[in-house]
Parts: sequence; C-alpha cells; structure tokens
Amino acid sequence: MSCTKTVQLPVTPDEACALITEPERLRRWQAVSAVVDLRAGGAWHWTITPGHIATGSVRHGRAR
Repeated sequence: MSCTKTVQLPVTPDEACALITEPERLRRWQAVSAVVDLRAGGAWHWTITPGHIATGSVRHGRAR
C-alpha cells in the first residue's frame, strides 16, 4: 500500500526534512516515539499514539 500527502510548510527544505527524519524533532510535533534509518532501504517506524503506528522504508538515502 502506498500513501502520498502533500503539504506546504513555512520552513526551508532542510528544516522540513529534519522534521520527519530526526526522531527528537518528530516526537515534538507528530509522534510519541520514532525510529528512522535514513539509508536507502532503511526502515522508519513512528508510533503516532498508542495503537496507531506508521511504518515504511526509505527509497533514497539522504545526501549530506
């Protein structure tokens, strides 16, 4: 299953990326807990609220 959501954020692209790839930042606004492996093929797992979990895998690694 695939799901796509597009939103406009009042931040730079780097800040937007950090909001969904850095667990500490992600927990501040979206999730109770988060694990993110930014390597291509790496897994991500967010617990939004107890019993509501979002998971997936990274298609492309993050360039530094």
